[in-house]
Amino acid sequence: MANSVAKSFNAWFAVEREMPIYTMLDQTQIRVMQMMGERRDEAQLWTSRLTPVMEGRFKEGMEKACLFNVHYSHTNVYEVRSKYSYVVDLGTLSCSCKKWAINCFPCCHGLATIQAASLDVYAFIDKHFHVDYCQKCYDFPIYPISNVDMAFSESASSGFILPPNAKRPPGRPRLKRFKFRGECEKKLIRCSRCGKMGQHNKKTCTDPI
Repeated sequence: MANSVAKSFNAWFAVEREMPIYTMLDQTQIRVMQMMGERRDEAQLWTSRLTPVMEGRFKEGMEKACLFNVHYSHTNVYEVRSKYSYVVDLGTLSCSCKKWAINCFPCCHGLATIQAASLDVYAFIDKHFHVDYCQKCYDFPIYPISNVDMAFSESASSGFILPPNAKRPPGRPRLKRFKFRGECEKKLIRCSRCGKMGQHNKKTCTDPI
């Protein structure tokens, strides 16, 4: 279960989500519109080929890559030696350290191999980390919504659909969402029979004594 984006967005408009539905949508639209505009202007000032965060990671990896010895094996396959030995395959964009596959970004061993092969390092970096690709994400702005033509008379207000009459349930309204079974973290307990930490007690313990 990975819902970090939903959690971040939920915390981002924590105040707006307590508002009535129409006001919440209106304020959310304003915040998203402002965010898109600010990020679009910020992205236009970037002069590097990669985004600032990835450019810093790239420079850090290049500094480490200078300490490695690279040996050619066969087509697109190299061995990188430092304290340990790593196998880098430029054909599949993979390294035996697994960091290239996990981060979708060349690890320091991959960067050392690309340099040793006299290839363009930026050609092996995913396009989503390039500045021009990031700028395209904000090419389509969210336009303001004008309500100057809307009528606010009492006769016009009768046309709005009101929420149904419902009895409010007892207790405070729930603010936290219901978690899936895979998200629930079970607390470990100590079994008084075997003395181990786990999800069992002395009645369900099966460990030999």
